[in-house]
Amino acid sequence: MSQEDQKERFVRVNTNNQRTYMGGTLVVTAVPALKNESDEGDEQIAVGDAALIAGYANLLDQSNIIGQVTVPFEQLRQKFSVENFLRNPK
Repeated sequence: MSQEDQKERFVRVNTNNQRTYMGGTLVVTAVPALKNESDEGDEQIAVGDAALIAGYANLLDQSNIIGQVTVPFEQLRQKFSVENFLRNPK
């Protein structure tokens, strides 16, 4: 096997990400991710994108939103940033 064959090759895909919180479920659609093209494994979402999704799920929980909430990732990214969900130290 050549060295080039051993290198992992990734392709960009869009995926859905589902998170449960105390009041329900957050479904984020069209989340950009990377996937190993030779593997049927999970897609890899960027850490910052995952943090944004987790922060929004936490906001829904704190706001007592009940049920399933579905939002496109691009819309979430336009309205919020990770900094919106960081807590200020006291």
